[in-house]
Amino acid sequence: LAESAVLDVPHAGERAWVSFPGVFAAGRVDAGTRLLLGTVGALPEGASALDYGAGTGVIGAALEALGAARTTLLEPDALAAEAARRNVPGAEVVEAAGWAALEGRRFDVVVSNPPYHRGKAETVEPVLEFVGGLAGHLVEGGWARFVVQRRLPVEAPLRERFESVQVVADEGPFRVWEVGAPADGDPATGGAG
Repeated sequence: LAESAVLDVPHAGERAWVSFPGVFAAGRVDAGTRLLLGTVGALPEGASALDYGAGTGVIGAALEALGAARTTLLEPDALAAEAARRNVPGAEVVEAAGWAALEGRRFDVVVSNPPYHRGKAETVEPVLEFVGGLAGHLVEGGWARFVVQRRLPVEAPLRERFESVQVVADEGPFRVWEVGAPADGDPATGGAG
């Protein structure tokens, strides 16, 4: 059964929000996402944006409010994807896991709070898969910003793939990373590796 709440979505303001029991951060904006969105400003005109691991669509709603012309939400969980469709009706929702569902597609901006669980088990693998495919889904001159727990080992794989890697926020257990052009200058190859 769908649950409704009023959610204060960063950049988008208070709005009615749909969720379902058991969905990540149901009915609230989690601390990592709030930190991440606090670092994102207005998007370039005409920008295509991706929220990878979209959950109920909080990041996607913020991206639309920040000026994304086309917003795609990638979410593998059927209930979360249904909530995202209701919460961000102007976005394209792709109900699938991982980059394979977006093969051949590139975005100006990727903003994500990527999952670090498979089912109930905590694992770094989904985050490393996100990092591994990121360069191949950014347009030339595109950028990505994402939040992960600081203990997750993402710096080395990011530096292998990207010319520009920086921490833009570091608070509590979370770190927000920003990456730019791939290390070899070719967004199709994803740099080294």
